[in-house]
Amino acid sequence: MCEIDWRLVLEYLKVLVPPAAAVLGAVLVSRLGLAAFRRQKAFERKVAWYEEAYRLLDRSAKAMMMATLYPDQSHGEGELRLGQANEASVKLADHLGESFMYADQDAHQAVIDLTKNVLAIQKRISDAKHISEQDSKEYVHVVQLTSLKIAAGIRRDMGEPALHP
Repeated sequence: MCEIDWRLVLEYLKVLVPPAAAVLGAVLVSRLGLAAFRRQKAFERKVAWYEEAYRLLDRSAKAMMMATLYPDQSHGEGELRLGQANEASVKLADHLGESFMYADQDAHQAVIDLTKNVLAIQKRISDAKHISEQDSKEYVHVVQLTSLKIAAGIRRDMGEPALHP
């Protein structure tokens, strides 16, 4: 009959357990650390999207208001301002197209509503080749509402209480 030398087994365990525990611990710590790092990077991308959306909304509204200061938008400075307003709207639309990835539900819905309203306004502007004061005011109003909802979205994501204007 074969007898087990438990002292020899204990010596093997003394030698093998510490390195195995160290490797297992390192794997667990790296997994947990990597998961936390990924969550942090995703949150940073979300915050960057919100910040850029807020900036682009502001620039777009300002460009639209500046264009209305020039009654003749068919040439010269008026034409330049009309082009800048259109360019700002395109940049805004491109950026807001990512709202489904980063915005919360309320902010995403605000982006959808903004898109519907802006398309109607842009169609009127395109047909007339002119930004009327009424179109500008309507555009700025819709942009301001969207800005407030986007700001509320980032505050919710950061765990801060919403501001009520």
